[in-house]
Amino acid sequence: MSESVFLENKKLNQLEIEQKKTILQSKVTSMVVTLTTRCNLSCIMCEEIKIPWDIPERTTKEIIALFPYLEQIIWQGGEVLILDYFKDFLEEARKHPHLYQSIITNGLAITDELLPMLVRDNMELTFSIDAATKQLYESIRRKANFDLLLENIKLVNAARKRQQLTNMSFRMHVVVMNSNYHELEKFIDFAKEHGFDGLHLMPIWGNIEGEENIFLHKNKKALDYIKDNIARVEEKARHYQINLLNSLPFSGNHHEQSKDNAPSKPEVRLLCHMPWRRMVINPAGYVCPACHCRKMAGNVSENTLNEIWNNAGMQAYRQKVVDGDYGDLCNPDCARGIISEELRGLR
Repeated sequence: MSESVFLENKKLNQLEIEQKKTILQSKVTSMVVTLTTRCNLSCIMCEEIKIPWDIPERTTKEIIALFPYLEQIIWQGGEVLILDYFKDFLEEARKHPHLYQSIITNGLAITDELLPMLVRDNMELTFSIDAATKQLYESIRRKANFDLLLENIKLVNAARKRQQLTNMSFRMHVVVMNSNYHELEKFIDFAKEHGFDGLHLMPIWGNIEGEENIFLHKNKKALDYIKDNIARVEEKARHYQINLLNSLPFSGNHHEQSKDNAPSKPEVRLLCHMPWRRMVINPAGYVCPACHCRKMAGNVSENTLNEIWNNAGMQAYRQKVVDGDYGDLCNPDCARGIISEELRGLR
């Protein structure tokens, strides 16, 4: 029954995308859920820890009720592995074989009980690392322990090898900032040495304070370094067969279409499918279609997820994409092609 419900909803959702509907009968098919902003670390670029937030129990029940319709759910924090109830979410989601779970963690709170729940098929486990050397890692990720990180990476890889998993991905997230941009190539070497399947290079999203946000503050030295070295980094990733997702603005690997950050001609297909497919629950309960969207469409403290799914905010996102009018809602990097098709839900 669950499989038929999932397939029927997925088919309807795709039809409504093709028909460019703004009010949907289909349910959301993908979610990114911030469960908490509590964390065992205090990273220098993180603003989330400044926002006290734990997802309401009412909202968690709504998320569980959506499991039959979801093809992917991304769990993030804060740090999700410090939550006593997180393992219950993992087990409940596992009852739905079509639901692929992704977990973003710093990897330091793995326990003997959690390890088998994290390392199994139909799972993507992502470690946020941000440095390839002990001194830099521990200076960026304050309160972290590089030796413990390496030990837990070994535990994950040993469990993967022991189980011979075929549908489990082990990925690495790197936030590129002023402190670490010079380690671009080392990130690829680190990923290769420690058995990661993929690597996502991303900017700081949100933090506007200080000098770490090199893209916001247009740090010329850093940006020139990235432009000069990104091609070599991408080539090394291909050589190592590491799936590299590059979300860095101004890195020289994307075509900027016009100075006003909008396409010169309307695209034949929709720029983005996320307003039809995904809801992201951010810290403090704000909801938008994707992590890089500019404005929030609602808040779980004020409305249910089902209400938000077709509220005025989500309809506005869908209509803006249909009309090709991206100015005040969509991230200009999407229109310029800097945000990848994968992150725009096109593949």
